[in-house]
Amino acid sequence: RTMGRARLTRSWVEHPGEPALEYRLYPNITLNADHLIVLGTMGEWLDIAQPLRAILDRHRDDIAEMRRARGLSPHLPLDCIDTRGVLAVPALHARMVLHGLDRGEPAAAVARAARAMPARTLQWLVPRHPGDLATSLARLGGSTFEPWEQACRPGLARLLRPFPVLTGDGGTLDCDRHLHNWNQAVTRAFEQVGAGLLALGPGCTMQISLDGSIRALQALPAFVQLREHAQQVGARVHVTHMSLAGRAWASAGSLSVAVLAPSPDDQASER
Repeated sequence: RTMGRARLTRSWVEHPGEPALEYRLYPNITLNADHLIVLGTMGEWLDIAQPLRAILDRHRDDIAEMRRARGLSPHLPLDCIDTRGVLAVPALHARMVLHGLDRGEPAAAVARAARAMPARTLQWLVPRHPGDLATSLARLGGSTFEPWEQACRPGLARLLRPFPVLTGDGGTLDCDRHLHNWNQAVTRAFEQVGAGLLALGPGCTMQISLDGSIRALQALPAFVQLREHAQQVGARVHVTHMSLAGRAWASAGSLSVAVLAPSPDDQASER
């Protein structure tokens, strides 16, 4: 948390290559797992699935022999799941996956549920320094992040309203509007999140990831109202500090929110 904006703007995030992954994951991960579930940030930004699959494929015979020696199935199921979101989205999906495993649900069933989560996930991002985020996005190229990149670019049109409220729905990214200051943008995002919770009904789960003071955030009237909406519909709320990778990517002081709508099975059980 002591790394300031000056250092963050000189940093960038990239996935480790095969040698680094191999050093960390082989052979321990093959000896201590019955099923691998890998949740990733949007693949256009950070794709770890390809090097991981390459490592396991290259050592397929060794893995099978080691697992046989331990009385395990020689086949190690692997699910690499693109969460189609950033920052709070993978964190929220990982929380749900761990809850399922802790409840004793079969790993294959948990993986199937995780693959369905992106279609039920809404996300918001309010960068504290939009120009820094635009620089991060420009490194990626491609068209997926173009709506966010354009919304974060400085210019004459942004002088009075420089702070964008960035939104996303199942991997489709957009910008809701620009506001005069960051607190206004956060308030706008929280208003949208609260309306979404009320529309989606019971069974939602929300993750808020913040680079800054959680106590100050929770004191904002917009957050108090959002928490009331969550209590009204029985939504679960988790507030955490943003990771270092998230800070380097989204810009210092940013806010990320993810909301997972209940699955049809959850809604049926509620009824």
